[in-house]
Amino acid sequence: MSCQVEELFKGCYERDLWFEVLHGMFNEDLKLLARETRVRSADVKSCVQLGSVTLSGDDDKKIGLFEIEINPGTQIHRNRVQLRNVVAKALERRGLDGALAVYHGTEQAGSWRLSFMGRGPELNPDTGTHVIKWTDSKQFTYLLGPEQRVRTAVQSFRTISDTDRSLQSLEKAFSVKELNKEFYKELEKWYDKAVEQIKLPRLGNNATKRSISVIRLITRLLFVWFIKEKRLINEDLFDEEKIRACINYKKPSSYYKAILQNLFFATLNQDVVGRKMDEDDPKAYHYYSDSSAPLFAISDQEAKNLFKTSPLINGGLFECNEEDGFSKKDAGKVYIPNELFFNADDTGLIQILKRYQFTVEESTPLDVDVALDPELLGRVFENLLACHNPETSETARKETGSFYTTRPIVNYIINEALRFRLSQQDEEIDPGWKGEIDKLIDKLDDPLSGENTENIFDEVQTKRLISIIHDIKIIDPAVGSGAFPMGVLHKLVGILKLVDPENSKWKDKHLENARKISDSHAREKAVKEIQDDFSKYGDYSRKLYLIQNNIFGIDTQSIAIEIAKLRFFISLAIEQDKDGNADNYGIKPLPNLETNFIAADSLLHLDGPPLQQDILDGNRLKDYLDGFQAIRERYFNAHSDIEKAKCKDGDEELREKIYQYSQKSDMSKDHKKVVEKISSWKPYDKNHSAGWFNSEWMFNVESFDIVIGNPPYIQLQKSDPNGKSDEKYADRYKGSGYGIFDRTGDIYQLFYERGHKLLNQKGCLCFITSNKWMRTKYGKKMRAFLGKEAGNIRLIDLGAGMFETATVDTNILLFSKNRAANNLIKYYTVPPSLDGTPFNFEGIEFQEMPVPEDGDGWVLLSPAELALKEKIERVGTPLKEWHISINYGIRGAR
Repeated sequence: MSCQVEELFKGCYERDLWFEVLHGMFNEDLKLLARETRVRSADVKSCVQLGSVTLSGDDDKKIGLFEIEINPGTQIHRNRVQLRNVVAKALERRGLDGALAVYHGTEQAGSWRLSFMGRGPELNPDTGTHVIKWTDSKQFTYLLGPEQRVRTAVQSFRTISDTDRSLQSLEKAFSVKELNKEFYKELEKWYDKAVEQIKLPRLGNNATKRSISVIRLITRLLFVWFIKEKRLINEDLFDEEKIRACINYKKPSSYYKAILQNLFFATLNQDVVGRKMDEDDPKAYHYYSDSSAPLFAISDQEAKNLFKTSPLINGGLFECNEEDGFSKKDAGKVYIPNELFFNADDTGLIQILKRYQFTVEESTPLDVDVALDPELLGRVFENLLACHNPETSETARKETGSFYTTRPIVNYIINEALRFRLSQQDEEIDPGWKGEIDKLIDKLDDPLSGENTENIFDEVQTKRLISIIHDIKIIDPAVGSGAFPMGVLHKLVGILKLVDPENSKWKDKHLENARKISDSHAREKAVKEIQDDFSKYGDYSRKLYLIQNNIFGIDTQSIAIEIAKLRFFISLAIEQDKDGNADNYGIKPLPNLETNFIAADSLLHLDGPPLQQDILDGNRLKDYLDGFQAIRERYFNAHSDIEKAKCKDGDEELREKIYQYSQKSDMSKDHKKVVEKISSWKPYDKNHSAGWFNSEWMFNVESFDIVIGNPPYIQLQKSDPNGKSDEKYADRYKGSGYGIFDRTGDIYQLFYERGHKLLNQKGCLCFITSNKWMRTKYGKKMRAFLGKEAGNIRLIDLGAGMFETATVDTNILLFSKNRAANNLIKYYTVPPSLDGTPFNFEGIEFQEMPVPEDGDGWVLLSPAELALKEKIERVGTPLKEWHISINYGIRGAR
């Protein structure tokens, strides 16, 4: 049977062979029939129920077997939700417990999809019972066919016949979680080996920098692997047999030097027309021969042909850093053994990557590809930081306090933050506005929304909403791997598609702004770019302008910023298709995101008085800010090295002007310190992390509409492994003006106060953090702060188990900038799941209680618990009235 599975999955779809595989898996439990199912869908040519399987190992539950033929012109990956709903409705009508569904079509280039949908029970938060909702069931899918990686699918299906035949065993065969774990395990082993074997002369013995360089190599290769799915990279570059014939493979490190360095720095970072063989120009990154022997075993032209079909990607990801060692000089050259990419044990990095199916589409909450998607980059980041850090002998993830937030939590937090901010509209102008926004946000997660694309807003409301989105500013002050900003991007794109499907109003809004530019040359250029972007690239224009104008991120770790940017690059790259006859093969080079995602300490303000006071008069300050804004806007879209260098030089010159002005004036010492920090900031240096943050100087944004994220969980009494010797976090932040500061507290508390200060008057903050602040002594100042300063407080106490890698009790807390007159806490406590069923955020009913005065502990009780508490208080005697002596035992942290 195993041979049949591999034959089926590696070829075009064949019904007869699929029947043979099903017979081998289910034997007498299989019942075949061929019954046409009527379907109302423009995407589906036919839907046939091939039969059913009785799962003898699972109380005789029944799953249906469906075959869906796709209509010509339908793109499966862009119509996944609608196609999933076809099967979901059929299952509901026929009372089945699950389905195996094949999706195929004549225009799918031989590729086909095999999906599993299981009827999953979900906890009703009000009754505590489990309910079945077909519309909320997830579909898990393998992409199969002649050009796909099918190893994981083959291995998984082989296990079904060897285990009890149940819904659980089918779910495991389609488990993306198991796939990810397998990949992480292989990658971590490779990482440990690489850190030991790679030699980076320019980094000396700095273990931390060597580790970051290895992570950077992995992220570059992962990006290449994703865009390879779009046919933007020559597959031969990763074929060991072909590579051995092209390069002098016996020469140490020849694969990295001849293939990867030339791909990264001389191809993806170079304009197509500017590529040429090395001409001994030390400033030019071209294909070259090593100083001791040629790297290629083929002619110069043949070598160039290996790379010529790849476009300029740009984006800064493939800019050559000094430590990358793209050099002829032996002193600076990087040594990465060929065996780290290809070896006899089949554990080389290229060999690992080739074993897995990659997809450029991030899965949705209800439709999951059993493949490695761009979200994987975030999980890789988490895992690699968790690897052993040789400098501290602790895990780096614990040091940085970073834990990867699961997709359902990210989804919920973003929904609620957008729901709050978008609904901030004068009720007298539009009394029904808030209700319409609620419907819109709910529709984004409705699995049936793909079948109902009608805009629920009228013309005036639509323009108002697009205007709000155009102006909205959203920041994650501890961005990590970018899960929250990416989620925000997907949501805002979804909203724009629902209310402006033709993209015309979004385009008009940007043209309206561009036409206000005073400089005629800049105005014409901006208008032309907008016209080009909106005429060619569909969702690309929605994403591009949202990324440029609305979404921002900060993190102290520069490598985290790189990975966050990488996810945005992939998101933009997948919206374009290659055209061999067009300039740059039809691919618009990616933007430079250094001015939107910054390595800095978001908890540290600029010390001293703000520059607006006394130092600079209003006009001079505005001139500087406008100057920075103009330069950074140009840099965002700069593609050539010359263009980027001009922008960097202009930025530096402007900062130098500020510094020189400060030296000539009678500024105070405090003012001069502020100016010195501004002038020494290096926004374009990937390895630089600023020890301060100021949104106006760094982003030209005074305040934000939404502050969102998952700040780190680190006790303030701990030392920063990357800071000054034995410097504790408490010492770093104690003089930074935080009213809620407590030396025994946690760093995430400071993020709440900092986030509140970053908000504008209509803004809201929504974080997931530890919930210890609600009852501990060190949380008293934070509770008092929330009671006095925050409004519209909504709190979900999640309890434990929300992070796979941490047993920490957590909460989701949302609040607005301004305190309400009648300040109440709306709260919900998630009941514990006895069977491991994940909590469903849908249908939560909040309870209310007044904000406790003077920072008293927040005790959140269910109605039953409240009734019991009141009963005990009526008949019981408080412990303090017992008149007894109680002695301390062993005292832990308070």
